[in-house]
Amino acid sequence: MPVRIEKIHVQNLGPHNRFAFELGQLNLIYGHNENGKTFLVEFIIRALFKNQKKWSLRQSDGSGKVFVSGLGGGKMVDFSPVSEKKIEDFWQDSQIGLPPDFSKLLVVKGADVDLAKVNGGIDKTIIKNFLSNKIVLDNIQNRISKTIQKASYKDGFISGFRVGELSARSDFESDLKKIEQLFSQIDKGFSGGKIKECKMKLEQLSAGNETMQLAKRNLAYKTENEIVALRQQLHKASIERILDIKNQFSQYKANLQALKRKELLQKKNEQSSEHYEWLKSAQTVYQNNLSQEAEQPPAYLVILIALLIIAAGVLSFLKLPIYAITSLAVALINGIIYFRLNQKMLSQALGNHEIENIGRKFSKNFKRDFNGLADISDQLQKMEDHYNDARLLKRQIDDDCEALNKQEIEISEQINDLAEETVELKSWDELLLNFEEEARSLEQQLKEKEHFGARLNIEPALHVSDKPIHEFNQEKAIQIENEIAETERTIDSENQKLESLKQLLCQATGDDINDSWEDIISNLRGIRLRTIEQLKDRTAEILGKLVVNEVLEEFRTEEDIKIEASLNSEIVQKPIFELTNRYENLVLENGKLVVSDDFNSFELEQLSSGAQEQILLALRIGLSQHLTKGEPMFLILDDAFQYSDWRRRKFLMNKIVELVQNGWQIIYFTMDDNIKALFEQSGKAFGDDFKLINLNPKQKTARQLDI
Repeated sequence: MPVRIEKIHVQNLGPHNRFAFELGQLNLIYGHNENGKTFLVEFIIRALFKNQKKWSLRQSDGSGKVFVSGLGGGKMVDFSPVSEKKIEDFWQDSQIGLPPDFSKLLVVKGADVDLAKVNGGIDKTIIKNFLSNKIVLDNIQNRISKTIQKASYKDGFISGFRVGELSARSDFESDLKKIEQLFSQIDKGFSGGKIKECKMKLEQLSAGNETMQLAKRNLAYKTENEIVALRQQLHKASIERILDIKNQFSQYKANLQALKRKELLQKKNEQSSEHYEWLKSAQTVYQNNLSQEAEQPPAYLVILIALLIIAAGVLSFLKLPIYAITSLAVALINGIIYFRLNQKMLSQALGNHEIENIGRKFSKNFKRDFNGLADISDQLQKMEDHYNDARLLKRQIDDDCEALNKQEIEISEQINDLAEETVELKSWDELLLNFEEEARSLEQQLKEKEHFGARLNIEPALHVSDKPIHEFNQEKAIQIENEIAETERTIDSENQKLESLKQLLCQATGDDINDSWEDIISNLRGIRLRTIEQLKDRTAEILGKLVVNEVLEEFRTEEDIKIEASLNSEIVQKPIFELTNRYENLVLENGKLVVSDDFNSFELEQLSSGAQEQILLALRIGLSQHLTKGEPMFLILDDAFQYSDWRRRKFLMNKIVELVQNGWQIIYFTMDDNIKALFEQSGKAFGDDFKLINLNPKQKTARQLDI
């Protein structure tokens, strides 16, 4: 369905306060300078098209609407400079798929028939704007930095110069790597690393140590009981006691030997002084007998004794007891004296007989003749020391025997107490030796047990009597303690490393060193998540741009082929010959437009301006027909023929008429009277479909007047 502008309403636009007119198929808007022709052209551009910067439009406060039909749904659509939706929005939604720069084909402003102001005319870039989505592609690609465009993605890696976005992404990668290294250190040193292993090992070792300590405490309990039992045994049969008994027994035996020696010596001395006492007595007897003579006791003693007895009787009768007793006492004394004198006399008689007997016995005892008292004295002198020694030894032997008996009893009691039975003296040595050996063995056992108990170093209050699961093993206990100490040192070392790690984490998170590990790690996780998201976003963005750029390059390659084919198509090439009657072929060579006739090829910039106008207008028409696939559109020409000569103007006018006949709507703005005459002459064939809108104030029709 043809797209055409049906009517235009404006107000406060340049010299026009309020102005409205309807359009036909062929339209000429005529007006001299300063009558608002340019304002009206720019108003239409502002109302209909989006990309207005490329037009270099003047600022205008005018308002109004442009009414367009054929955009879909059979309804007329009105556009204004303030409308959000423009005609390109309808084109993009339609099946036509027109490029964004299509407005430059539909509007030729101020003899701008070259489509774009470039040195020497248009080039490949300009052509692309009309035969492809180059602007769209360029706009997309312009959003992709040169760094990304030069980068590549292969085997999971993005390579390129480390600047711009790639540098930013690399920074995120570096930051993430540092964070991951921190988490790796956390895993090794905190979460599930060496400290965790050490703590698990420490728990196992502590459990084993606790079991071993219980066994040790039980062993200490049993050892203490054994020590008590050994001490009890030793208390009864201590080595000191046994040695003391042995010493006593040794002393006893020594005393016994001494006694025996004394007995032998005493016996010898006794034998050597066998007749000493007899000699002593004989000496006394002999001496006494030699020194005394026998005398008759005086007779008066008998009379005196008798008188004293009588006197005692008289005094007693006279009741003078004291005197009587005194008299009797004196009588008794005198009686004794008399008796002794009488005995002495008798002894003298006997002494003589004893001396004889002494002589005979001396000769018998000593086997030699008796020569009197001198022999007795000499023999006594020889025997006296032996006699005294024998008597002394006898006394000593008696004392020693008593002491030995007492000592034997004491030793026997002690030995019997040790043996807990009666033991004969002959077995004492062997028994004491056995007891000594046993005591020394017990003492050694006690020392070993005490030393072992001291090494266990368990307070009695901590002893346990319960039987342990495992027996105590000193080597294993020491090994466990050493492993615990080593593990604790390792944990301390790792904790020091963790402190250093914590400082690194705080530097990364900005937390205080006194904050908890959980908070710091949580914050680091948050930073990691944000960094990962940023890296993902940046990577996704870069990969997306790489993919888009790759697709764009593919599109460009495909579009180059498409442009070449489109430019060589009959619908584009045919208007060139029809408008120029000479040039029949147009191609792009090295980015430049080249036209050919039957003899030569020329770059567009080598042709005259008139020839360029014809070719570019023909190209514009051909491109428009190509893009719309033959579907008619409107064409706005702002003095497009003003540089053409009169002969060429007629030819261009004929081409305009042909376009109108093919369904195109032509809206031509001019101030040239010749062009006005050409339009009026050609417009007669179109009847009401030809509209002449005169902008000059005095020449306006009623429908064109300001209202």
